[in-house]
Amino acid sequence: MVNSVQSGILYGRHYGGVITFISRNLRKATETLCCSDRFTMIRIADYLIINVYLPCDGTADRLLICEDIFADVQSRRDKYWMCDCIVAGDFNSLDSTDKAAAVISNFLRLNSLTRCDHIFSSDSPPRSLLAVPNVTAHPSTASVPTSDYSIGAIITCTN
Repeated sequence: MVNSVQSGILYGRHYGGVITFISRNLRKATETLCCSDRFTMIRIADYLIINVYLPCDGTADRLLICEDIFADVQSRRDKYWMCDCIVAGDFNSLDSTDKAAAVISNFLRLNSLTRCDHIFSSDSPPRSLLAVPNVTAHPSTASVPTSDYSIGAIITCTN
């Protein structure tokens, strides 16, 4: 993306990106851990929130880009192993036959995360994803972690 921006004016929608909004009342409990063109990682109290934008199908070196992104995310995640982790974003393809989808699935498995589209039924294949700590109870009866901070629209399920 840097090369494209440096080459002149961009016309149309060439790239996506990520942004994570933080409520002002959470700002004191928030630490920005990484902010790049493909992912952001923040910590709010005991929660690690990762927002990812992956390249779409047909992008040159898509698999390599996805592997690099998740290697970077995992190395940063390892430093905050004690935090509950929430992953959200635009993954562009979660089709099980896609090699990049295998990278995503492996990351989720290694971090004991569950895709929310696997918890709640949907008629269409998702492009966006919210992954939360593994749920053992039915989602409607799962408990929400207690904390001094409410995370707004993000709800995590715990064991």
